[in-house]
Amino acid sequence: MPRSIKREKSPVGRSWFPAFVPLAWWQLRRTKGLLAIVGLGVLAAVICVCVAPLYTQVAMTAGLQEAVNATPANASISIVSKDTRPSWASVQAVSDAFANYSVQPLSTFLDSSKNQMQIESGQLQLFRADPSAAKVKPLADVLLLEGNNMGQIASGKHLSLLKGRLPDSKVKAYADTDSTIEMAVSQDTAGYLQLSPGSVIYTRVAVQNTTGIRANADWHMVSLKVVGIFQNMDGHDPFWHGSTLDKNTLGGKPNGPFIFKALVSNESLGSTYARFIPVSDQPDTDSILPFSEPPLGIKQPAHSLTDALTINWYFSLDQKTITSSQLDYLINTLHTFQFHFYPTDLLLVHYGIVDTHNFVPLDGLTDYQNQLQVSQVPALGLVLVIFFLLLYFVALMVDLLVERQAATLAIVRSRGGSRGQVFGALLMQGVGVCLLALLCGPLLAFPVTSLLGRLLLPVQNYAAIDTVLQNWRQALLSVELYAFVTVVVVLLTLAVAIYQATAMDVLALRRESSRATRRPLWLRFSLDLIAVVVMIVGYILSVYLTDSDVLDPHLRLTLLSPLVLARAIFTIIAAMLLFLRFFPYLLRWGSWLATQRSRGAASMLAFAQLARSPRQSLRMALLFALATAFAIFALVFSSSQFQRTSDISTYTVGADIAGNFVDQPDAASLPTQLQIYGKLKGVQGVTAGYSDQLQVADREDHVRFLAMDADTYTHTAYWPENNTSMSLPVLMQQLARGRNSQDQLVPAAIDATMASTYHLSIGSKFGLNGSLSDEGLIYFKVIAIARYIPTQTVPGGVLVDLRAYQRAYNRVVNIVGSQPLPLNQLWLRTSDDPATQAQLRHELLNGTVQLSTFVDRRQLMARLQKEPLYLQMIGILALGPLIALILVLVGSLVASWLQSRDRLTNFAIMRALGASPANITSTLAWEQAVVYAVAIILGAIFGAVLSWMVVPALVFTSAPLQQTDISEFYLAQSIPPVQVVVPALLGLGFAILIMICVLALGMMLRTISKPSLATTLRINED
Repeated sequence: MPRSIKREKSPVGRSWFPAFVPLAWWQLRRTKGLLAIVGLGVLAAVICVCVAPLYTQVAMTAGLQEAVNATPANASISIVSKDTRPSWASVQAVSDAFANYSVQPLSTFLDSSKNQMQIESGQLQLFRADPSAAKVKPLADVLLLEGNNMGQIASGKHLSLLKGRLPDSKVKAYADTDSTIEMAVSQDTAGYLQLSPGSVIYTRVAVQNTTGIRANADWHMVSLKVVGIFQNMDGHDPFWHGSTLDKNTLGGKPNGPFIFKALVSNESLGSTYARFIPVSDQPDTDSILPFSEPPLGIKQPAHSLTDALTINWYFSLDQKTITSSQLDYLINTLHTFQFHFYPTDLLLVHYGIVDTHNFVPLDGLTDYQNQLQVSQVPALGLVLVIFFLLLYFVALMVDLLVERQAATLAIVRSRGGSRGQVFGALLMQGVGVCLLALLCGPLLAFPVTSLLGRLLLPVQNYAAIDTVLQNWRQALLSVELYAFVTVVVVLLTLAVAIYQATAMDVLALRRESSRATRRPLWLRFSLDLIAVVVMIVGYILSVYLTDSDVLDPHLRLTLLSPLVLARAIFTIIAAMLLFLRFFPYLLRWGSWLATQRSRGAASMLAFAQLARSPRQSLRMALLFALATAFAIFALVFSSSQFQRTSDISTYTVGADIAGNFVDQPDAASLPTQLQIYGKLKGVQGVTAGYSDQLQVADREDHVRFLAMDADTYTHTAYWPENNTSMSLPVLMQQLARGRNSQDQLVPAAIDATMASTYHLSIGSKFGLNGSLSDEGLIYFKVIAIARYIPTQTVPGGVLVDLRAYQRAYNRVVNIVGSQPLPLNQLWLRTSDDPATQAQLRHELLNGTVQLSTFVDRRQLMARLQKEPLYLQMIGILALGPLIALILVLVGSLVASWLQSRDRLTNFAIMRALGASPANITSTLAWEQAVVYAVAIILGAIFGAVLSWMVVPALVFTSAPLQQTDISEFYLAQSIPPVQVVVPALLGLGFAILIMICVLALGMMLRTISKPSLATTLRINED
């Protein structure tokens, strides 16, 4: 009777341990090098997909901070009221209510240390002596007292004292009989009024008295004592909200009289005026409680100021705490503040406060929000392209990792290992790598983003980097989704690859390795044909939206850019899949051609090997091609984006400098003006003219009208090539013929938009109203149609010769000579020398040839190149070539190394059959040459197609001028047309790619030549 065999129980301590864990550890020791490369690839992918949105947020925040600081009105929230019964206690109560209730929802966006209150008087008469004395007459000039917080000014940051001290900020008691107010004046004011520290001038304040039968005014004398003289201010300090505390003309007369301003303390001004209101008419001084109801009935005071005090409360936005992600919430909160204001007007009346209005920077923030919406379309598109390229690279590395272990897995399956054990062992390795990348990638993205921001952004925008990255929790949450999606895609790719690999045993693996028989998923479902259909539909839609007028510029930008990007992506996908479909046939044709042309055994064997098992070579070629295409696209996009700043600045200005005359001289003085400005140092060309918006005859429409001197316009203006059918000199000659023509038609050049809108062609006639009345119609004849006319920010413009138009203008409008045609435009062509340019700008600002306003083309271009939204695109594009080169380098080297190791046995058998090392080297060189040549050719084609289709739609144009409205900003994205620029760096890029190919080929040759023939042909592990 056979004895039963007693089974030994597994150790209790390891009964819970999954069986695939030891297998995973055993495999890790064999593939740790490749697994480390895959891990680094996943980590790099996570870092890159996190850096792109983080840097985008930094750039948008920098732009938001610039938009807030653009004007004093954008930098603060203001509340303006009139105080007819001043009392310092009541003003304090109202100020506390505004701070505690009105702006409380906005407290997270405000800098409480910069809160301001300014109390301003009305216009006060000035007297050299006590006005109550006999025969004392007031001066022709008047004075405004501007109160402020002396504690904020005492730091010396906002005002430079030349003599004396700042006014005292003491609050006077109601019983105090002293009506003296201390003040400080500017250097110019002191000189004009002959004041010095210690000087006293007088004024008087009127209080309306209705106690009698008839209302009358009670006058109260006020002494104004000068205690300090400060340096003249330029008005650029936002603390003064545009005020310079300097004189202004009264009644528009340049020689006086003037309105002077003086600096006083809020406390002194408010408490002094409070003494003029009787106790019975003093306002409430109790603290305002939340949602307090006003007392029933309003008692009309018997005494109130005839000229009420104006009180301004300013609550400054804290730019260092505002990020672009908070912009929508900020705008909504400002809307609520503006239309749901507390305390109510009825409640404020009891505190002497009337006519309360609030002002919020909604226009500037809303315009910037619209700019963000436009800029985010190309930015998001570029981020998605980088994201998908990185995912493809990681998927390729994962596939190589699984294929590297496919033989070992097949042996384990053949020797009894379950599919679940093998699947779990490999998946455990992938999960560990992905978890490390998910934990470390977003954290490492922070220093990379900071470095990228400090390399690209100007120094004044560094605060945006700290604003975004210091709030690390919110920043981490904003990119965690990108990292998570990347890791999930990697795990899914890994799971699919492992699932396919574990389905084969040793026999199936060898059969598949010798000749591929499995049809890929995309081929079974004909995804290439579907991509072609989507591409055609997208092309038809994009052409329709581009050529039709069914959409306004905003909707066209919003819809067209993503549609063009999707069309381009599907075009590339369709081309890739069609290439994969026909590539095996091309390889067979190449093998046949090599056989027929007797190119030798090496080329025939190379094509035969590629045709037998093209999968790995195809993957490498596609990675190489996609990386090359994206590098080309990124370089072309960067060059085109850089060129766009030059094009838009040239188009906006029209010359090197364009400005407006201060006094708008008569057009008859044109030769004199040209001579004066032509003599300035650095001026190489000068022209002048008249610009306006004129009404179209018999319509309510207006068109942009520009009349320039045709004789000098050619040598001064920048006119785009191929803008008209004739050259600029010929066009100016044709326009100048109107000076002596016998008919009464003024020759005109119009742009294509006007020609299309009003159905005009060459030879057509149209009329414009040259005056405000309907009797000033001037008729024009179209002699040329331009694509666009420089300086016309809105399409629909007319260009004529100034003297020809002046001739018609004098005949129709200026009949009696009372309405001469003015000159309001001056254009200059200047030298490129920076020192000469600086001197010329100084003269145009302060010299005898001063212009009221002017725009410098070079300064505008420099400003556009420092715009954060522009640098946002450049920063994302900077990642493109770098990522592409890294992917090509790593992918080529790893794939080449694995391919050469996997084929060591094949090459050894060829050696054993009589092939020389030179034959093997030649065969391998042919294989790799075919793969790399196909990859570079495909990459060049894909890059050219992607650039041609996408660049014109995705190039972003910043607002050229601060006063550009949102409709002009939308039009500026396509006017003038975007130029696609091919950079010279493409040659260097191709040279680097060829070097990578040579390096990968050298690695393969070294790998196959290193092992000995006996070692390679020994019995392997199965």
